[in-house]
Amino acid sequence: MNEQAYWQLINNAAEKAAGDEDVLAGIISANLEKLSADDILKFMEIQAGFMQKANCYNAMYAYSIFEGMPLCNVEKDEFYVSEDGFLYFRLWLIYQPEAVYNGVLGNPDYLADILNPNDEPFYELIAGTAIELYFAKSGSFELPESYMEAMSDDSVQGIRYPVKELPERFPKLWAKFME
Repeated sequence: MNEQAYWQLINNAAEKAAGDEDVLAGIISANLEKLSADDILKFMEIQAGFMQKANCYNAMYAYSIFEGMPLCNVEKDEFYVSEDGFLYFRLWLIYQPEAVYNGVLGNPDYLADILNPNDEPFYELIAGTAIELYFAKSGSFELPESYMEAMSDDSVQGIRYPVKELPERFPKLWAKFME
């Protein structure tokens, strides 16, 4: 398992699932069941790396603007997001095709091209799919240190812009979800 194989699996599964988290989890599970415990662990480590990469201000802005920025105060330049909500958004993001993942991280306005206000870009149930399969294949109920290290950095990456600049920086996203 490498990043290319990871994205091939995700791209194919996301296309077949057409946005249905339960179907996606089934497809991912069926594909991972064919792998060894070591390859499942590698999948998990790659995924953890992409989760960390998505723990960035660009993804946070996309999520917050989509949600209507309920926890922001422009006058005080305060910007907060729900930790659980942002986690579920990032889970949704890493289970999208590679182009969507990279598009949103590169430019949050990309989200305006693929979502509508009634969409729900949040995955929760799929979070433990690979871990459960790893436990079953490895016979262990402990996560290896290599995976724990990959998951340990929870610092937000990137540039934090003043809240008042967000409409100008992400005009398509702002127009679609805030106006």
